Amino acid sequence: MRALGYFNLVDHWVTKIDYEQRFSVFCERYMHQPMGVYGDVTDDSGKNIVTEFERMLDYMENEKSDFLIMIPDASHIGNDIESVTRSLLKLEAKGSKVICDDDELPDPLQNALVT
Repeated sequence: MRALGYFNLVDHWVTKIDYEQRFSVFCERYMHQPMGVYGDVTDDSGKNIVTEFERMLDYMENEKSDFLIMIPDASHIGNDIESVTRSLLKLEAKGSKVICDDDELPDPLQNALVT
């Protein structure tokens, strides 16, 4: 399946390269076709400096294809269960499926309840 990676760089000790490598390993392990990685950068106040999420949505709409979206965990698409749900609805409206890179809790909603 065609896959996209998405992260929100809030842990300043983790770099964009770390997430890109994690996405690459994920795609190789599960035999997905990597199509790109999008990452928002958040400042210390929680405000996005870069808004890649919307750019990713535009890409998905222009491609008119289904994608598997890999996120490290649910906190990357929302701060609480409501914001996670809103993000999931936006992504699923484009025909995509979202999965967490967490073998124990791959479902984003279940992951959001635990993390």
